[in-house]
This record gives sequence, structure tokens and C-alpha cells, in this order.
Amino acid sequence: MPLKLLIADRKLGAASKLAFMQLWELADRQPGRIVVTADWLGGVCGRSPKAAWLWLEELEKHDLIRLGERNERRGSVVIDVYNPCPGGDREATPDRQLRLDAAAAADRSEVTATKPPSPLV
Repeated sequence: MPLKLLIADRKLGAASKLAFMQLWELADRQPGRIVVTADWLGGVCGRSPKAAWLWLEELEKHDLIRLGERNERRGSVVIDVYNPCPGGDREATPDRQLRLDAAAAADRSEVTATKPPSPLV
């Protein structure tokens, strides 16, 4: 499903749509979970980190992303970006995790993928 159709019927502010498009672009490069910082997201959208946290909460409320583990000290959060539409071609794949360092994300030159640790059974 095209991105514009995915967000068109949701009552999102322009800034939240821009934030989602940035997250969608990252998820397109490497499917699965992504780790971003509010500083980075605020920076690419030209707003403050506090505004970025509000966007993330709004996007989760509209079922466009799922927020996971937060690291308050680093200001980062794990995010699953997925297509909530039935029959959509995007689903969260938790077996791969994309780690974005705030500095590397700013220039988008360094992205590394890691597998999350396997749970103990």
C-alpha cells in the first residue's frame, strides 16, 4: 500500500506525517525494528526532541508504529514500523534490529544491523 494512502485517512498533523515518513524510509532500508533517538527525529523534522516524543505517541495511537523498549538515559526508543492494513506488505519482523547511533543517523552514513539476543526458554 502506498505511504500516502496509508496515512491519508488518519487525522495526523503535518509534523507527525513527516516524522512517520522519516521512520518509514528507515524501515524500508532495513525491515524490522529500528532504534532512534528523539534528538535525531526532532532534528530531521526541524523540531525539538520533546515534540518528537509527542509525534511518536500520536503515531502509536493511530496504529502506525509500535513503541517498545525505551532508554531514558540515551533518549532512544525501539520502534516497530509496520503496515496495519489487512493484506499490507509490511509487517514488523522482530528477528532483526536496526541500531542507529544518533550521530550516525544525523548524516545517515553508518547503519548496522544486529540480531537481538535470543530469549531464554
